[in-house]
Amino acid sequence: MRVQACMLGIGRWLAAVGAIGLTSYGASSGSPPSAPAEGQSYRQAIELMCQVDRRAGISPDSGPIEIEARRAEWIADHVEHPDAIELRTRITVEAPGEQAKMLREQADSAGIRDCPLADTWQAEAANE
Repeated sequence: MRVQACMLGIGRWLAAVGAIGLTSYGASSGSPPSAPAEGQSYRQAIELMCQVDRRAGISPDSGPIEIEARRAEWIADHVEHPDAIELRTRITVEAPGEQAKMLREQADSAGIRDCPLADTWQAEAANE
């Protein structure tokens, strides 16, 4: 079911990535990418991703397909930084444990201490 949920949002993500263009999100350097000349900073974008369930009003009682579809839609509508979009695209093809790890690494490097989405994915990985 998780694969189906990912597939619902991946088309939209690929379209967004294609429109913006892929760039390196700096995971290898250990430091977050710099902000584009204008617009959303990488830190702001990662913070939005971390807080997506609360900001989008997603109920944990919803089914996993609905949750993933709503997350993907909300993030596509609100996350504008190209490096964060690339990160989200890469995350969608991973298992929950790896998703948690990837998002938490970027949140930590951006100075974000609280990342509920990474916590949720880590809990899902523990239950698999």
